[in-house]
Amino acid sequence: MALIFFGFCFFGCTCYGQVSGFNYKANICFDVTQHYQARAELLINQNKPDSALIILKQLYTTACEKNRMGDKCYALKEMGVVAEIMGDYPKSLEYLFEALSIAEANGFINLEAAIHINIGIVYFNLKNTAKAIESYNKALMLGENIGDTLLIIKSVNNLGNVHMTLLNEWGKAEAFFNKSVLLARTIGFEQAELIGLNNLCQVYMNSGREDEALNVTRQMLELYPENPYIYYNLANLYRQKQQPAKALGFYNTALELSVFETELKMILLMDMSEIYSGLRDFENSMLYYRRFNQLRDSIHSIEALKSSEEIEARYENLKKEKEIFELNNKTLKAERTIGFIVFSAVSAGFLLIVLMLFINQKKKIAQQKLKQSESEKLAVAAHAGLEGEEKERSRLAKELHDGLGGMLTAVQLEIETHNANTQPAHSNNSKSLNMLQQSIAELRRISNALLPEALLKTGLNNALNHYCISFNMVSKSTEITYLFSGKETSFSKQFELTVYRICQELLNNAVKHSRATHVEVQLIVESSRVFLSVTDNGIGFDVESAMLNQSVGLKSIVQRVEIYGGRFEIISQPDSGTEAIAEFENIAKNSLIRPSPVNQIV
Repeated sequence: MALIFFGFCFFGCTCYGQVSGFNYKANICFDVTQHYQARAELLINQNKPDSALIILKQLYTTACEKNRMGDKCYALKEMGVVAEIMGDYPKSLEYLFEALSIAEANGFINLEAAIHINIGIVYFNLKNTAKAIESYNKALMLGENIGDTLLIIKSVNNLGNVHMTLLNEWGKAEAFFNKSVLLARTIGFEQAELIGLNNLCQVYMNSGREDEALNVTRQMLELYPENPYIYYNLANLYRQKQQPAKALGFYNTALELSVFETELKMILLMDMSEIYSGLRDFENSMLYYRRFNQLRDSIHSIEALKSSEEIEARYENLKKEKEIFELNNKTLKAERTIGFIVFSAVSAGFLLIVLMLFINQKKKIAQQKLKQSESEKLAVAAHAGLEGEEKERSRLAKELHDGLGGMLTAVQLEIETHNANTQPAHSNNSKSLNMLQQSIAELRRISNALLPEALLKTGLNNALNHYCISFNMVSKSTEITYLFSGKETSFSKQFELTVYRICQELLNNAVKHSRATHVEVQLIVESSRVFLSVTDNGIGFDVESAMLNQSVGLKSIVQRVEIYGGRFEIISQPDSGTEAIAEFENIAKNSLIRPSPVNQIV
């Protein structure tokens, strides 16, 4: 059983805004900044970092326009924090180093120290130990120079976290965590004391000092007797000591206290399922695993995901509606102004004609812009819906592979072990094992269809070829042929996934409905064009009627093609087979050089 690290870092004012202690009030317009900060923090807590980034960029733009260096520095720092939360570490460092240069130039010492802490956290996530330690030491030096105990606590705690998590240097980590606990007690900062004690507990557990870990845990319980994470620590401790009964008792207590801690509750349920499995109590193991799945489904359901994407789409649509409103106002103002001029110069007939032509031209331009904005609104909504669908496919694939797949494999091993120990093997067990192996193979096929691993690793051409081969393996009545011509080119992940899903839908339709004995899939890639066709020798159908009464699958294909400005066409007649074509031109902007796995980590 691998022990989970809970080496907590301090992330600056985004997570601990009420105790950040910034000393640059003279440089910041607090009514504006605090409004933006509150909105950004709310969005981050709602797991919407993209939206938080939009709010912070608005603050940054306002600060640049009004030349408020404090606001500008703060916005860049928080943008770096949000980018780090989103996992975009290069962008995070870009924001943070720009903020650092402003802080150094303007003497914002507290901000400078906080930025060094955030830079250290990014390097910590990248496992760049030397640079993480360097950044935390700079923050520590600044905190000691200005006598800011809070900054010192944050820096010392994070240094301990590096030595514990990345270097496994338990002695050095213990010294840092002890210092952070003592300093937290001197200023009455109980939250920091709890984090330091928790990290000390991790050090003791990992270095085999179980009695000291228990002692520290008791100290934490005195501070926070209702904190479920502390009981989770105790459960892990007794699990490590091979005392599953005591561990389960503490797991149950943590579970009861995890009313609002959904993610912790899922970890607890999964751990309890594993413990019962190790005790050979498969009934309880399956019970807790089902509870885990139910909880996970309740927070990651398709409806919740679609609702989230729709909210983001509505936000984009509101911006488009605002643009439409402003365009209408501009047109109305232009008409009033020109009307006044015409009224004043009624005798000038030639001028009147010229002005009327000008009005008409303005109206045409405004109407064109209105149509364009409406089209953009529809595109945003369609893209949000499809993106939500892909996220749900990815989630389901991961759950099938990691969750149910793992359980089925465990059951297979159990049956194989039983068969090996029982001679001769029971025929019922052999049949069950055969059915189980078929179920695992089918599960892997479904998981791969939901999230095509070949597409992520090797690109569009290989992924389509692999999909057609796998289709041939399960299809008994239809032969699938795959043809490729052109140049091997990699495209953006979104574009490749779009073409893959179109092919997937067209091939499924051909095999299901056409009664064809042969289907040919062809992909042509040129310098500025991608051409995909799926042709079958089946019974054909009435294309005009099908396009008027589009099915869900056909609508999805049309939406995906339109998002990239492509062309979709179906050529078919009854008893004459069908050819479906999806063509994309001017797609050079979607091409890219696919990085090798060795160079992916910066």
